[in-house]
Amino acid sequence: MPFHATACHFMRRVLDGQPMVIWHGSNVETYKAVLVAKGYKQREGIDYEETFSLVAMINSIPIFLAITAHYDYEIWQMDIEKAFLNGYLPEELYMDQLEGFVSKTKSHKECKLEKYIYGLKQASRSWNHCFEEAIKSFDFSHNGDEFGNDIGILSSVKMWLSKTFFMKDLGEASYILGIKICRDRSRKLIGLS
Repeated sequence: MPFHATACHFMRRVLDGQPMVIWHGSNVETYKAVLVAKGYKQREGIDYEETFSLVAMINSIPIFLAITAHYDYEIWQMDIEKAFLNGYLPEELYMDQLEGFVSKTKSHKECKLEKYIYGLKQASRSWNHCFEEAIKSFDFSHNGDEFGNDIGILSSVKMWLSKTFFMKDLGEASYILGIKICRDRSRKLIGLS
């Protein structure tokens, strides 16, 4: 692909205008600012080729939660720190120097990226591939018919994930995609608000 530098900026807020936060239970644990690429300026065939990556369908989440409530499964939340930095970067990518942080002696230079960063159109695909390969190495496979509620397996998977990626264990999930999970385990009820 031809050389083209991507612009970048610090993102301090998510699209809905709320502070970008990490939740721990019902408490805000961390506010974040993230250096992101201005991926909307990338051009297909010049700056990237493929972008498809798997994501959870919003309509599937209530079904998933209903199954977990019915069978009293655990819903655990872990945060993979700087997830996109784990993705493989096979091509050469460059980024403009960040406005306000331009080197006076090298103002005409770009930064060569060693890892994908948030905002690049292909970063999600790369991270998804990296995570899928890691999960397969732990002998997981795609099988929608197999479920389990073995706390020992949950603990070993969490320990393995923490060794494979820099992760924080946030305990039992209380939010999913910014939606509060309300659970009454004694009555096998779960709701979203």
